[in-house]
Formats: sequence, C-alpha cells, structure tokens
Amino acid sequence: MEVNRPQAISYTKGCYLGQETIVMARDRGQVNRLFMGIKSASGETLNAGTKLYRNNEEVGHVTSSVYSPRLQQVVALAYLRRGSWTRERKS
Repeated sequence: MEVNRPQAISYTKGCYLGQETIVMARDRGQVNRLFMGIKSASGETLNAGTKLYRNNEEVGHVTSSVYSPRLQQVVALAYLRRGSWTRERKS
C-alpha cells in the first residue's frame, strides 16, 4: 500500500503473508506514509536514514539515493508522512 501501486495487490487471491495488513489499510482508506522518489535539493547524495524536513517539521526519511545521469541530479527513495505528499507537475 505504501508503494502506491494498487495494480500489484490482489484482493481475490487466497491467503498470503501480509494479507491482513493490506486489507486493514484498504478498509481504513488511507496509509500514513508513502514510498516515493524525491530530488535532492542540496545536489549531494543522502545517506539512508537521513531525516527529511519541510518548514522545520520532520516529514520522512531517506532509504537510498544515487546520482541519476539521465536527470543529471541526485534522486532518492524515501518514506514521506501523510500530508507532506506533493508531486511536481510536468507541463
């Protein structure tokens, strides 16, 4: 649920590890954090566990980061708390 890929979840398959957790999150209608890609504002790679802040409030943490030759900047994967999710819109 936190990866935000609903097409990867089967609600009709029989029993599987984690099924109860998935169903509870679905029934609540939300998750408290999402696993998302972000861009590094500093331009430097971020260590796993680096805390992320917005307006001096902690909103998540980094799991990994790397320099992307295609984007020509540092990108990272991070868990972000609900309420801090914004996506950059492409024109």
